[in-house]
Amino acid sequence: MDHQYQKMFGVHGQVIYAGPAGLMPLVGVGNVKIVSSDLMVPSEETALVWRGPLKTSFIRELLSMVAWGPLDFLLVDLPPGTGDEPLTIAQLIKDLSGAIVVTTPSDLTRIVVKKAISFCQEVKMPLLGVVTNMAYFVCPVCGTKHYIFGKGGAEKLSEEMNVKILAEIPLDPRINEAVDGGVPFVIAYPDAEATKAFEVLADSVISLLEKKNSESQDTSSAGAQ
Repeated sequence: MDHQYQKMFGVHGQVIYAGPAGLMPLVGVGNVKIVSSDLMVPSEETALVWRGPLKTSFIRELLSMVAWGPLDFLLVDLPPGTGDEPLTIAQLIKDLSGAIVVTTPSDLTRIVVKKAISFCQEVKMPLLGVVTNMAYFVCPVCGTKHYIFGKGGAEKLSEEMNVKILAEIPLDPRINEAVDGGVPFVIAYPDAEATKAFEVLADSVISLLEKKNSESQDTSSAGAQ
């Protein structure tokens, strides 16, 4: 999790420390627990120049040595692509509920994201669906939608790769303002269209996970009979 997220949840400038139970995550707005490699470096200008084995070791430590306590969800924010980080997560978390792939409307992005979807299929990582970021911009004066980065890319991706579109997040300059102010956008602007899109995304993911858990329990019950 990078410095942008740290600002968003109001923990920017804080550092992680070790307690008797392990590394203690920071607690941000909404009681969200946060751990990041950026919280372990002396300044936000410090670059982490790590090769694959070191990245793998660090992720393993985060999963095993952090005193998370009871969690509703464990969300892992990974860099774009199909490198060491997503592969490590796929190998270490055997009962992973699923992955969410983020795209933008441009055709070039669609080509790159198809590789990420193929990666999930290759390593047998469940794919919950795709989120389109910066899908459109709504003029605050006239209310007209402007598809600045193109239109139809997500729909084409969904059709080609047989994946579900979970949500389309519009552009909103206030998202950046909220992040810089240390307040999640959905709290700062609860009535904004982007907030409604985030709520649609959250509801979709929760519904999919509840359905998946229900089916898993039914299968287990049937097998026990």
